[in-house]
Amino acid sequence: EQRRAKRRAESLFQAVLRGSPHPSAIVDRATMHVIDGSNSFAREFLGDARFPTAKTITDLIHFSLPERIEQLLARGSGAALHTVYYAGGTGHVANVRCYSVEHEGGRYDFVVLEDITEQHYLKAAFDAIGDAVLVIGSDGKLLYANRGAEELFGSTLYFGMDIEPLLSRTSMPDRWWLRRTSSRFDEHRFVVNDQPHSATSVVFRFAGEPNESTILTLHNIAEEEELQRLATHDALTGAYNVRHFESIVPEHVAAGGTMALIDLDYFKPINDELGHAAGDAALITFANVIRDELRGVDVFARLGGDEFAVVLPRASLTEAQATMERVYSRLERTPLRFDGKARLLSASCGITRIAPDDTAASLKARADHALYDAKHQGRGRFVVAN
Repeated sequence: EQRRAKRRAESLFQAVLRGSPHPSAIVDRATMHVIDGSNSFAREFLGDARFPTAKTITDLIHFSLPERIEQLLARGSGAALHTVYYAGGTGHVANVRCYSVEHEGGRYDFVVLEDITEQHYLKAAFDAIGDAVLVIGSDGKLLYANRGAEELFGSTLYFGMDIEPLLSRTSMPDRWWLRRTSSRFDEHRFVVNDQPHSATSVVFRFAGEPNESTILTLHNIAEEEELQRLATHDALTGAYNVRHFESIVPEHVAAGGTMALIDLDYFKPINDELGHAAGDAALITFANVIRDELRGVDVFARLGGDEFAVVLPRASLTEAQATMERVYSRLERTPLRFDGKARLLSASCGITRIAPDDTAASLKARADHALYDAKHQGRGRFVVAN
């Protein structure tokens, strides 16, 4: 009865071995020959032959590095991960695992090939993406991070970690990475390591799971923002350039407010007497003085040379004059310092109210006329257009 039970158990083991979906083989350690295995192993590597064979596993399978498998079998246990082998002229990637067993006085290796070709190339594709990609489960745990994410966040990433401490920002909504609109993609501006990123999330559901998971992609936009800044800003002073200023004036005309044109007085003598470097320093100093007295909503631009413009949305003439008085007061306290010398700066300004029927041209012409009056009256002052 014990012998019959043992035969039944061995028969069951052999049936399980034969039915294994992974190509599996039993290797006799005395000869290193493959003596038994799964049907999947026989189909893929034996052709018309049958078990047992008088060949080693490296005779039957074309491994790219057969010495790795020979070393694994010699040890009798362990794994050779991401092993490349060829079958039917096609390359495959597998994790080859080996388990050493003893049976009735003999020693054997049980070898299993776990084909990971699809996962390997899928991971390689994700790792080749320059953007950081995170897959986040419905429970807020990290399921996957590509190489871009590992480079961005460093060694802090691991499977199953709580993603909230990593992504939370006081300036952003709670769990901002979860999609909340009907749009397929939600985009946020996310800063990590002092670098701005465009963050987009896509919701999907793994097969068999009732809840949704999220694919979060972080794209570094520092270079794009810098290109945008260079396209819209004056390189020397950091103010808007004339092209961008002219493009946004119409919307401010519709909203109302005031506009001021400001010229730096006696700019040519600064260039002639102290040089162009001093002229650049004067423009930078002048622009910083004006910028420091403006509101966040005010639009400040360099129109060219030493001429600047300021649009103060929804500001009255009284408020605009108060702003310019602060600018003039700060100018008196902020001389140009260059090459060990200090020189007070002066400015002339024309201020006008934005009328509902104004165009960019009529608005500028009226402010320009007031600016000319300021220069005619002796400079160093502002004039309000009637």
